[in-house]
Amino acid sequence: MPLRRRTLVALAAVALATPTANAAVVPGIGAFSSANVTWHGTLPVDVPGIGADVVTVGGQRRFYVTGARGLSIYDVTDPALPIPLGHLELPHFENEAVAVARDGSVAIIASEAGLTTYVVDTTNPAVPTLASVIAEGTHTAACSDAECSYLYASFGWAYDLRDRANPKKVADWGGEGYGFTHAANLDDAGYVIADWSLKMYDPRTDPASPTLVAEMGDISGQQVSLGHNNQRPDADLWQPRAAGDTSPGLRPGELLLTGGETLSTGSCPGGSGITSWSIANFDRGATFTPLDTFYPSAGNYVDGNPAVNALGCSSHWFDYRDGVVAAGWYENGVRFFDVHRTTGDITEVGWYQPVATEAWAAYWIDDEYVYSVDAVRGIDILRFDRDAAPPAQSQSDASWRLDPNRPLSFVSRRERLLCSQAQRRA
Repeated sequence: MPLRRRTLVALAAVALATPTANAAVVPGIGAFSSANVTWHGTLPVDVPGIGADVVTVGGQRRFYVTGARGLSIYDVTDPALPIPLGHLELPHFENEAVAVARDGSVAIIASEAGLTTYVVDTTNPAVPTLASVIAEGTHTAACSDAECSYLYASFGWAYDLRDRANPKKVADWGGEGYGFTHAANLDDAGYVIADWSLKMYDPRTDPASPTLVAEMGDISGQQVSLGHNNQRPDADLWQPRAAGDTSPGLRPGELLLTGGETLSTGSCPGGSGITSWSIANFDRGATFTPLDTFYPSAGNYVDGNPAVNALGCSSHWFDYRDGVVAAGWYENGVRFFDVHRTTGDITEVGWYQPVATEAWAAYWIDDEYVYSVDAVRGIDILRFDRDAAPPAQSQSDASWRLDPNRPLSFVSRRERLLCSQAQRRA
């Protein structure tokens, strides 16, 4: 069956939701969700799904996604009905993410285990081709600007990509070398923020050697989640404050969001959530200040609920749009959070939880639709109703614990079985 036809068949499935007060069971796909999240279909082609980027080119919205097989490009102008545009087979794992120039002309895919980084010419999205291969691997890579003129690797090296067929290595960016960061992220104001040490760089004057602008302050004794990825909402609207202005309340571009990945198999440690930060007056030397942190709710077996299972403690790639974060959360599916624009307060407002899932990432396609990139399922297409009432706090807590009394939650029963077997052997 042609790729496009397979996609349309997959999307023809309709979720048969059985709503309760603030939750719904979706028997057709083996999942449950809050009532404000609706499943619209699944693309099983790009599985295991790993990371993606969303770019709008000439009115066409495109989804560039990497799976274990390679790079796929979709036209998602109508997010409920994605249309395949092109695909390139690549032997690339572990490729945590993909960085795409804002004009859609090039995609960068790092391969840590393969010790290579691919520069893919996507000028024609129907026929993506290799422009060059950098003989150095890295966990993730980020563009220095909207054109992706330079490339910054999480392992510390940097390349001049202005001639994409012939990348040229430059000095290690930031001068901190291997293990510098998990991921660096280019914001809409042109700054690059690195996760591991939470430092902000300005590459606009000299992208071969970006300038350190600001960083987090002393966080001793404070619980924060960082080290995986970050986003700075409304960065393009940021305006410097007047000298001496330290008034409370965040303004556009002064909010920073970070996520932590702990991969814990027990109760959730402090770094396994999402943290909001104030970066007000960063241009005047002020350090970043944590505001609020969300942690998942875990059981402890004694209370009748299992501890968060396997990778489920950790947030992974998340995306922010118009006040709401959509986050891939491994075995706890996709989670939605309201983030207050002026205080940074974080409140969970929805979820989508398949029974079998490894949700690596979530991406807003528009104000309603989110694509979940899942290592087990491929790409789930979800709709988040911003006008619907959020679930009750008790329901949110229960959704993290995978209560075995809830339909389709076999994962919890499996954990409970393994735990009881271990106790008998002891």
